[in-house]
Amino acid sequence: MAAPRLRAEHSLLWAQQAAAAARAEACAAAAATAGGAAPAASSAGSGAAAARRLFECFRFRDPADSGVARMLRALAVVCGPSILDVAVVPDAAAASALLHAHRRQQQQKQRQHQGASELRIWPLDRLAPLDRSRAQRDAARALGGAARCVLPIDLFEFDAALEPAMLRAFGGMVIAADDAAAGELAARFGLSVVSLVGSVSQRGSLAGGWDGGGGGANGGGWAASRWEALLLRDGAANAAAEAEAAAARAAAEAEELRRRAEEADRAAGARAAAVARCAERRGAAEQ
Repeated sequence: MAAPRLRAEHSLLWAQQAAAAARAEACAAAAATAGGAAPAASSAGSGAAAARRLFECFRFRDPADSGVARMLRALAVVCGPSILDVAVVPDAAAASALLHAHRRQQQQKQRQHQGASELRIWPLDRLAPLDRSRAQRDAARALGGAARCVLPIDLFEFDAALEPAMLRAFGGMVIAADDAAAGELAARFGLSVVSLVGSVSQRGSLAGGWDGGGGGANGGGWAASRWEALLLRDGAANAAAEAEAAAARAAAEAEELRRRAEEADRAAGARAAAVARCAERRGAAEQ
């Protein structure tokens, strides 16, 4: 029993170390997603406490899917940094409180001769985005499904209460596998479409590729890098969760082996005591 217990303890130690490393990596990846953007009036009251930037409102459904990585350039066109950093709040009252706190913060920065920052707020109770998803899904099915057309919003998990913000950010366009699919979606179904390389197609027009970073198809790449950071964030979070689960399983296995070892020790002790009593009785009888 000692050898299995030792192995279990070593496995537990390894799993705990792996979980700690995965947690650290997930924290670093989450921090990187901010991209240097200032938090939305973090020193404010309840209104600011309820605020989350849009990129904090969702996570990729399957960050390990290689196909998702191919869509990052398109996502940078659909939703660039100015949208990712929008402050999402529950209602107009929270938006008013957050805006008031932001103005106080900007006044303080001006007194300290620091640069000002902009704040864009989406109160969920005032958002009324047009839901094009039914027409978009019908068009996607007509073209052969997800292999040729993907709704950006389908790539994410998010709370149902946040759907207005997600539709506002991601519901206006679909992602096409190639320019041919993009052209057909635009011409035949009247959709706004972005291809994997960032080309935007609308009925009667075609725009060149753009990676969201400014300067045309070969410019900056800032928005695309933000999306890469978000994908890394969610992949690291999944890895951390898996490592935590492995550590929990190892701990349970070690505890079970400890329990069995204690039961075996008690049974061995009871057997030894019984043998001793038996020997004592035999010795007494022989006398």
